[in-house]
Amino acid sequence: MYDDEENEPFLGRSMSRPAHGQSDETAREIDAEVKLILTTCYDRAKETLVENMDKLHLMAEALMEYETVDAKQIDDIMMGKRPRPPEGWDDRDKPTGGESTDDLSEADPAPPETGASSDGPATQH
Repeated sequence: MYDDEENEPFLGRSMSRPAHGQSDETAREIDAEVKLILTTCYDRAKETLVENMDKLHLMAEALMEYETVDAKQIDDIMMGKRPRPPEGWDDRDKPTGGESTDDLSEADPAPPETGASSDGPATQH
Protein backbone atom coordinates (compact mmCIF):
# COMPACT_ATOMS: atom_id res chain seq x y z
CA MET A 1 0.00 0.00 0.00
CA TYR A 2 1.54 3.25 -1.06
CA ASP A 3 -1.10 5.68 0.11
CA ASP A 4 -2.46 5.64 3.64
CA GLU A 5 -4.76 8.63 3.18
CA GLU A 6 -8.27 7.67 4.20
CA ASN A 7 -10.06 10.82 3.06
CA GLU A 8 -11.78 11.04 -0.29
CA PRO A 9 -9.84 13.19 -2.75
CA PHE A 10 -11.00 16.79 -2.99
CA LEU A 11 -13.07 16.55 0.19
CA GLY A 12 -11.44 18.75 2.78
CA ARG A 13 -7.88 18.31 1.52
CA SER A 14 -5.76 21.40 1.75
CA MET A 15 -4.18 22.60 -1.49
CA SER A 16 -0.78 22.69 0.23
CA ARG A 17 -1.03 19.12 1.50
CA PRO A 18 0.49 16.51 -0.82
CA ALA A 19 -2.00 14.27 -2.61
CA HIS A 20 -0.05 11.04 -2.08
CA GLY A 21 1.98 9.43 0.66
CA GLN A 22 4.86 8.40 -1.64
CA SER A 23 7.69 10.15 -3.42
CA ASP A 24 7.52 11.24 -7.04
CA GLU A 25 10.00 8.51 -7.96
CA THR A 26 7.85 5.83 -6.31
CA ALA A 27 4.76 7.21 -8.07
CA ARG A 28 6.62 7.01 -11.43
CA GLU A 29 7.62 3.40 -10.72
CA ILE A 30 4.02 2.50 -9.86
CA ASP A 31 2.77 4.20 -13.03
CA ALA A 32 5.37 2.39 -15.14
CA GLU A 33 4.42 -1.00 -13.63
CA VAL A 34 0.69 -0.37 -14.16
CA LYS A 35 1.39 0.68 -17.75
CA LEU A 36 3.44 -2.50 -18.31
CA ILE A 37 0.64 -4.68 -16.94
CA LEU A 38 -1.99 -2.96 -19.09
CA THR A 39 0.16 -3.05 -22.23
CA THR A 40 0.98 -6.73 -21.71
CA CYS A 41 -2.69 -7.62 -21.24
CA TYR A 42 -3.74 -5.53 -24.24
CA ASP A 43 -1.09 -7.15 -26.46
CA ARG A 44 -2.12 -10.63 -25.32
CA ALA A 45 -5.82 -9.93 -25.97
CA LYS A 46 -5.05 -8.50 -29.41
CA GLU A 47 -2.83 -11.47 -30.28
CA THR A 48 -5.53 -13.91 -29.17
CA LEU A 49 -8.15 -12.16 -31.32
CA VAL A 50 -5.86 -12.01 -34.37
CA GLU A 51 -4.87 -15.69 -34.01
CA ASN A 52 -8.54 -16.67 -33.75
CA MET A 53 -9.97 -14.31 -36.35
CA ASP A 54 -11.77 -17.20 -38.09
CA LYS A 55 -13.57 -18.07 -34.85
CA LEU A 56 -14.34 -14.42 -34.23
CA HIS A 57 -16.03 -14.20 -37.63
CA LEU A 58 -17.96 -17.45 -37.04
CA MET A 59 -19.18 -16.04 -33.73
CA ALA A 60 -20.24 -12.76 -35.36
CA GLU A 61 -22.09 -14.60 -38.13
CA ALA A 62 -23.87 -16.81 -35.58
CA LEU A 63 -24.90 -13.79 -33.55
CA MET A 64 -26.19 -12.01 -36.65
CA GLU A 65 -28.21 -15.07 -37.69
CA TYR A 66 -29.47 -16.39 -34.34
CA GLU A 67 -29.12 -13.27 -32.12
CA THR A 68 -27.84 -15.56 -29.37
CA VAL A 69 -25.16 -18.22 -28.98
CA ASP A 70 -25.42 -21.19 -26.63
CA ALA A 71 -22.71 -23.46 -25.21
CA LYS A 72 -23.03 -26.07 -27.96
CA GLN A 73 -22.62 -23.40 -30.63
CA ILE A 74 -19.54 -22.04 -28.86
CA ASP A 75 -18.11 -25.58 -28.82
CA ASP A 76 -18.69 -25.78 -32.61
CA ILE A 77 -17.04 -22.40 -33.14
CA MET A 78 -14.03 -23.28 -30.98
CA MET A 79 -13.54 -26.42 -33.09
CA GLY A 80 -13.52 -24.19 -36.19
CA LYS A 81 -16.91 -25.41 -37.43
CA ARG A 82 -19.94 -23.41 -38.43
CA PRO A 83 -22.24 -23.47 -35.38
CA ARG A 84 -25.42 -25.50 -35.43
CA PRO A 85 -28.73 -23.69 -34.83
CA PRO A 86 -29.58 -23.25 -31.16
CA GLU A 87 -31.85 -25.83 -29.56
CA GLY A 88 -35.48 -25.22 -30.46
CA TRP A 89 -34.50 -23.00 -33.41
CA ASP A 90 -37.02 -22.76 -36.20
CA ASP A 91 -36.22 -21.06 -39.52
CA ARG A 92 -39.29 -18.92 -38.88
CA ASP A 93 -37.34 -17.46 -35.95
CA LYS A 94 -34.79 -16.01 -38.38
CA PRO A 95 -34.78 -12.18 -38.31
CA THR A 96 -36.12 -10.72 -41.55
CA GLY A 97 -34.97 -7.14 -41.15
CA GLY A 98 -38.47 -5.73 -41.27
CA GLU A 99 -42.14 -6.58 -41.24
CA SER A 100 -43.28 -9.33 -43.54
CA THR A 101 -46.51 -9.13 -45.47
CA ASP A 102 -47.95 -11.69 -43.02
CA ASP A 103 -47.26 -9.27 -40.18
CA LEU A 104 -49.06 -6.47 -42.01
CA SER A 105 -52.29 -8.45 -42.36
CA GLU A 106 -52.45 -8.87 -38.58
CA ALA A 107 -51.37 -5.33 -37.76
CA ASP A 108 -53.64 -2.96 -35.89
CA PRO A 109 -55.79 -0.80 -38.14
CA ALA A 110 -54.67 2.77 -38.75
CA PRO A 111 -55.71 5.21 -36.01
CA PRO A 112 -58.71 7.42 -36.79
CA GLU A 113 -58.10 10.86 -38.25
CA THR A 114 -57.58 13.53 -35.60
CA GLY A 115 -59.11 16.33 -37.60
CA ALA A 116 -55.81 17.59 -39.03
CA SER A 117 -55.92 18.61 -42.67
CA SER A 118 -54.87 15.90 -45.11
CA ASP A 119 -52.45 18.20 -46.92
CA GLY A 120 -50.18 18.90 -43.91
CA PRO A 121 -46.62 17.61 -43.46
CA ALA A 122 -47.68 14.57 -41.41
CA THR A 123 -49.67 13.11 -44.29
CA GLN A 124 -46.95 13.80 -46.84
CA HIS A 125 -44.53 11.31 -45.25
